[in-house]
Amino acid sequence: MTLLGALAACDALTGSGYPGDPLATLTGRITRLDNLDVNGEGAVAVFWQPKSLGAALVNPAAYDPDDPTFYDVQCQLFQPLVDACDGTPHQYDESCRTRLLQDDILTEEVSYEVHFPLEFQIPLYDRPPAPSLYDLAEQGGHGVFTMAHIAAYVDENQNGLLDKGTPERAPELGFADSAFQDYLPAPGEPRRSYFVVYFEGELNLDAVEPIFRDALAQMPQGFSLWYKEEFVDERGQLISVSRSIQPIDTPIEMVTESSVVDSYAWCVEYDTRVTYLAALPPDPLPICPADGLFVYWERETKTGSCVGLNEVFSACLTDPAQAPADWPCPIP
Repeated sequence: MTLLGALAACDALTGSGYPGDPLATLTGRITRLDNLDVNGEGAVAVFWQPKSLGAALVNPAAYDPDDPTFYDVQCQLFQPLVDACDGTPHQYDESCRTRLLQDDILTEEVSYEVHFPLEFQIPLYDRPPAPSLYDLAEQGGHGVFTMAHIAAYVDENQNGLLDKGTPERAPELGFADSAFQDYLPAPGEPRRSYFVVYFEGELNLDAVEPIFRDALAQMPQGFSLWYKEEFVDERGQLISVSRSIQPIDTPIEMVTESSVVDSYAWCVEYDTRVTYLAALPPDPLPICPADGLFVYWERETKTGSCVGLNEVFSACLTDPAQAPADWPCPIP
């Protein structure tokens, strides 16, 4: 073969669409919980978080969860707060529309015909997108840091994107997420969660929350996995938690939701109604302090696509003698 022919053959193999060798490759498996039935073509993708959420982990002193650049919230007040401490239930009623201003950035989507267990492989050809990279100079280090989660969803219109929802438009349906797993594991086994981490430079560990320092001190340059193990009891209540950094080629074990859900995390706008109840519902499990002078109960319910209802019962006492006959908290 002539040199010209060899070059032409090479061009044919690579072509303008050849992305080159991946910087790293994610591998994993999604197992099914409770015979979940998923219809349609599925997709598994990497979602890089906005840089502001990276700041929450490596520079918490500068993180403001009420930063107006995160969300735009517009509320309608129906009943102002009435919170007299005379044993009568507090009153409040408000409805709010929240619009997400900083969203995750989807990259590296891979499509699959859904069957379980679903084995997946996602090559990472580039460093994370610039809007997700937190500048470590802001916390006393240098370089960049960001995190991503891996999510699986039904790509209903097969457009290669996760179409997120609003109260007027249902999102495409998700069935697993590597970083937000809440399944009940087998007895003696931990519940596992994973973030993808990207790091260049040097981290000022003094700026990091103490509970995260040991894990973040293990980070290599480039890609790795943030791995969390949670041991829970038979009711799913947390017993212990540990965090570590694992190599990027560590297999990622994901478990489906018990049903196909339109997760709040996949809404770019959502409505929430917060209403205080005039009485506790039947068979509640209210929160009571040791002195018994305060009672609190709360229930959150999805009532529609990207719509939720938050019901609250709250009351307090300054004088135990004022406690009504049906006061739910024991007073010593």
